[in-house]
Parts: sequence; structure tokens; C-alpha cells
Amino acid sequence: MGASKGTYDKVLELLGNIEGKKVLDCGAGKGSFTEKLINKKGKIFACDINTQDFKLKIPFKKANFNKKIPFPTSFFDKVVSVEVIEHLENCSSYIKEINRITKTGGKIVLTTPNIQSIKSKLQFLFSSHFHWFQKKEFGDNGSQHIHPIYFEEIIFLLEKYGFHIDKITTNRKTGYTLFYTERDNVLKKTIYFLINSLCDIFYIILSVIIFPKNSTFLFGDILIIKATKK
Repeated sequence: MGASKGTYDKVLELLGNIEGKKVLDCGAGKGSFTEKLINKKGKIFACDINTQDFKLKIPFKKANFNKKIPFPTSFFDKVVSVEVIEHLENCSSYIKEINRITKTGGKIVLTTPNIQSIKSKLQFLFSSHFHWFQKKEFGDNGSQHIHPIYFEEIIFLLEKYGFHIDKITTNRKTGYTLFYTERDNVLKKTIYFLINSLCDIFYIILSVIIFPKNSTFLFGDILIIKATKK
């Protein structure tokens, strides 16, 4: 599955210079983000539970992230986890394992859908599902988001397992979205597009003028957290 719009760019920005550094793309999928890391001239490694989709010629290992990550202790300078943790049954074990494979002073960047945004809370109010965790997300044909994880829980786990939080940000600020499908007629698509665009503009104004200090949590689409191993 691909990441939400703007996520890759923000993660690369937070990673900074990786030239010559050992970097793990944890949950690499088909390797879309891995390729961007390779272009930054790092010593790139990758792992994922699915091995058949990954075609890049770099060190790759099969990994079940509910269990042990198959790399040595204190091996990586930087670890990236782009929209992985919400797929897992055991988030605590995953964070603990990321700590184990990261060097002291090493950096990690972790992302996950922001279920505490106004958009997600409104969706839960009217449908009993958080944004990114609708019924269609489950099963083989969905994105298989099974663990809506609160910001406070992520921070608790990171600090519990030896990380210092450096920065918390988001890929983009976005308002409530009305969904349509390719089967819908042109009029419905146009109306929904206009409503979504106006909603995004309205939310951006709110985030800048009324709630600037809490704009990441209230309006951010994906939470992105950078941390250092103590």
C-alpha cells in the first residue's frame, strides 16, 4: 500500500543526510520509499512480511513485525517505519524491537494515521469508524489497518523503550472528506470535489489562525514522529 500524500517527502526531510549510513526501511512493501532512500546514497536495507512484491537489489529479509525483526542488535543508524504500526497486533513488541536494532544515538521516523484529528473524530461520531479505519480497510482487499493507535500511546511506548522524542509533525493538514467512487456520475464527483476543496481551505484557515499550537493534532492527516535512541 502507498503512503498518504506528502508523507514520503516529510519523512525524507526529517531523516536528513543518510549518505553512508545504515538505514532500514521497516515495512518496505514494493519498495516505493526504499528507492527514494537508495537515491540518497545510504546503505539501505529493507524488510516486510511479503517477499514476492519487493524487487529491488538490496539486502531484504522477511519479517513478521508482531515478532522479532531479523537484524542484529544496534545495527542501524536510522530506521524508518512508514504507516506500519497500525497494521500490527503487537505495537509494544514492535517499538521494543526497533529500539533493539537501532544504535545508541540513532534516529527513527515513524508514521501512522492521525485518529485524533477533527476530521477523524467527526467521522467516528457519525459512522463509528475513525478515518483510515473504515470497514472497507479490513480484509484482503483493504489496507488492513487493524490498530487505531492514539498519539499518547505511541509517545508512551517510544519513551518506555528508550527513545527521546525530537519532533512531531504531519504530512499535510486536511479537512473532512466526502468519498466517491469511479462508478458515481460526473455531477456527484464534481460536487464532492468542490466541497472537499472548500473544507480543506476552511480547515487550513482554522489551523493557522485559531488553533496554531494544536494544528498538527487537530488537522494533521498522518502523524510523523522523529525520535532518538537514548
